[in-house]
Amino acid sequence: MIYADTSVLISLAIQDINTGRAAKLMTTATAPLLFNSMLSLEICNAIQLAVGRSDIDEVNAVESEARIWELKRAKMLELVEPDWIRAVSYTHLT
Repeated sequence: MIYADTSVLISLAIQDINTGRAAKLMTTATAPLLFNSMLSLEICNAIQLAVGRSDIDEVNAVESEARIWELKRAKMLELVEPDWIRAVSYTHLT
């Protein structure tokens, strides 16, 4: 089981210094990468941040989002939601 964090998925969506490593992870993974709805929000935010920094334009942003959706459709990403109530209850420990 591999949880894909935002940086891995952004490297798959937007060409950056880690794109090759992220692509290798996808080709060698023996199971889908896990992600959740919070990660989906982070990906959208990271793509819009790249637009705001002029790293990519809006056309590239749409294409980047499409690449993530294609990974979902191809079942290379698996949506697994945590127990959000339990996860939020741990916030008092910080």
